[in-house]
Amino acid sequence: MIAADRETSVPQDKPSRVFRKSRPMMPRQDAARQARVAALAWSTFGDRERVMAFLNADHPQLGGRPLDLAIASDAGLNRVEGVLAELAVAAQPR
Repeated sequence: MIAADRETSVPQDKPSRVFRKSRPMMPRQDAARQARVAALAWSTFGDRERVMAFLNADHPQLGGRPLDLAIASDAGLNRVEGVLAELAVAAQPR
């Protein structure tokens, strides 16, 4: 009976985190562009819902999802930054 109590009181080793090795890491340049466009979208909209909607929906002026374009290349990032700048100017009170 004592042996059974000891077995139940020993803590079991449980993994504390799940790590996916199968997915390749994003290249640093791509991650930097992703962070930059997310920060700029946040400063433009100031609201999580609007930021997520802008970054993840196809934009007619860009011909694709702003997040995908910004991550893909510096030219894509520049195009998305231009659209965000236009939106920021349009949102300013007159």
